[in-house]
Amino acid sequence: LSLHDALPIYYYEGGGFFISGLKALAFLLVGENMLAHRLVGLLTCWAVFFGLWRLMNAHFGRRAAHLAAIFFLLGPSGFQRFSLLSLGIHFEAMALGLPLLDEGLRLIRWRAWRPSWVRTLGVGVLAGFGVFFSYQNLLILGWVGLWVLALRWRWLLSRAGLVLLAGFAIGLLPMGYMAWNVGTALLDVHGTELAQLESNWTRLQSFL
Repeated sequence: LSLHDALPIYYYEGGGFFISGLKALAFLLVGENMLAHRLVGLLTCWAVFFGLWRLMNAHFGRRAAHLAAIFFLLGPSGFQRFSLLSLGIHFEAMALGLPLLDEGLRLIRWRAWRPSWVRTLGVGVLAGFGVFFSYQNLLILGWVGLWVLALRWRWLLSRAGLVLLAGFAIGLLPMGYMAWNVGTALLDVHGTELAQLESNWTRLQSFL
C-alpha cells in the first residue's frame, strides 16, 4: 500500500484529526461502540444546525431561520446518514464556516458588531482553526476577507483589527505544526497538489 492508501485521513484534513479526538473522548465515556460515534455525530449536527439558525435569524429574520431549520431537519436520507458518520470533513466544517460567515456579515454590515476583545480574538481563532479543519472554509474566509478589506480596512488597522489577526494566527498554529512535520504533504488533496496551479486550472477549464 502507498502512504495515501494507508492513511485513514489525509494530512490536510485537520477536521478528521479533530473529530477523531472527540471520538476518543466519547470512547472513554461510553465505551468503544456505535453510541460513541452517534454522540459525536449528534454534537456536530447540533453545532451546524445552531450555526445555520443563528446566521439566518441575524441576517434574514426569524421566519427564514425557522424555514432553514425545517429544511435542515428534513434533509435527504443520504445526507442524514452521512452527517451521523461524523467524519470531520465537509459537513462538520460548516460548524465553523457558518459562524465565520455570520460574524463576517456582521462586520461588513456593521450591524451590532461592537464585540469585546475576547470575542474578537475568538472570531480570529475560529477563522484560523476553520482553515485547518477544512480548506473549504477558505472560500468563506476569502469572500469575507475581500469585503472587509474593501469596506473596513481602517478597522483592520485598529487595535481591534490587530486582535482579530492575532487570533487568526493562533487558530492556524495546528496547521503550522503539521506543516512543520509533513511539509508539502499538507497540500496533497487526495493525490492532487494544491500547489500545481497550472494543472488544476486545466482541470477546471475541462470541467467547465
